[in-house]
Amino acid sequence: MNLSALLAGPGRSRTASLLLVAGLAAGCGPEQIYNAAAGWRRNECYKIGDLEQRERCLKEADRPYDAYRGRTGANR
Repeated sequence: MNLSALLAGPGRSRTASLLLVAGLAAGCGPEQIYNAAAGWRRNECYKIGDLEQRERCLKEADRPYDAYRGRTGANR
């Protein structure tokens, strides 16, 4: 599993890194961390000025964990 890719997206920031560390410290699994970060990813998308890029970002941010796993080849 590629944890650094778990929160990857436009404008990945220190907040994303802190969320990842907090999730791991709390004993969360990768799916729980991915789902918890969904709101953060959507908020980052709304910062994009270009409508077309924003829509692509939101579509990616709303991707379910199972689709993410299939795309990245992450193992359970």
